[in-house]
Amino acid sequence: MVFICSYNRTERQSNRETQVNRDTQDSQETQEPPPRRPCERVTTIQQAVNLSLPSTRLRPDAALFTFARALKAFQKTTRANLAQNELRTHFNQWYQIALPHLPPQADPDEYWFTFLESWAKARHPLGANILDHAWKTAQADPDPPEARRFTSPKLKLLISLCCRLQLKSGPGAFFLSVRDVQRLLQVESLSTASAWLNGLCRERILTVVSKGGPANRQASRFRFNFASDNASTPPPSETQPEA
Repeated sequence: MVFICSYNRTERQSNRETQVNRDTQDSQETQEPPPRRPCERVTTIQQAVNLSLPSTRLRPDAALFTFARALKAFQKTTRANLAQNELRTHFNQWYQIALPHLPPQADPDEYWFTFLESWAKARHPLGANILDHAWKTAQADPDPPEARRFTSPKLKLLISLCCRLQLKSGPGAFFLSVRDVQRLLQVESLSTASAWLNGLCRERILTVVSKGGPANRQASRFRFNFASDNASTPPPSETQPEA
């Protein structure tokens, strides 16, 4: 009987650990994982429009952001440089096709301003795999100064990855999930990968800009604190990502 009770207690503990790992995984999942392919080849404006209009219910803000990224893929494919008046023409084409799916009170000027905001924020063409590119760069380039006080090769590589993601994101924050850290660095568990990200926050190499979690089903967003900036700026927040 004692053996059975001990077994049940161990089993309950194992179940709780499994649930914690699942919760950690869920809280770090991105809403729309980056596609595992090269930049989308977009040869026509009509193709860019089609890529932005899903077969299911249309969410205008999301569709316009996808359209902006598709136009940037069009620029990359055709080596064009779209001027402001061309953007307005292409937006008008998108609006006319999307109009049957928009709210009855839809105003083209309001959506035009939303598109311009999306165009300004869309740093990467549709289909660009920023994480994989940053990972390859991190493996090939020397370690950044922020990694030199650590001895673990995997931690150095994680810091280098975060540095490259920040450089590709400009002044904005970057997404990084615990699952991607585990996959890329071949870490044994999600809890260890989460501890590493938390540790970089405690060491003030990373700052959490927004937490991931079950409510928004997004990975946490981080900002990399370059060593050259730390001497002239106050210490970042102590907030760590949810694990």
